[in-house]
Amino acid sequence: MLSQRGFEAAFKYMDMFLEGLVCTVSLSAMTVLFGFMLALVLALMRMAKFKPLNWVAATYVEIFRATPLLVQLFIVYHVLLAGATAGWTRTSRI
Repeated sequence: MLSQRGFEAAFKYMDMFLEGLVCTVSLSAMTVLFGFMLALVLALMRMAKFKPLNWVAATYVEIFRATPLLVQLFIVYHVLLAGATAGWTRTSRI
């Protein structure tokens, strides 16, 4: 039976749930905004008369269109982030 008594533990953390909701909605809104701006720039580059801009935009679109999302995530995680964080670890030998 669903009652307030059954959810007492969850209600103690209601402020944290609301913070998480605000964070999720704001990150989603920023992602949509930046995605729209990137798509607009790429569309304008594709319509440009200057061929190098057109070629760069076409290459970018085709690379991301041709690879599955899981492969893109692996590349970002294992290649880009591993290379970026390689110098962060501190190893000391005694």
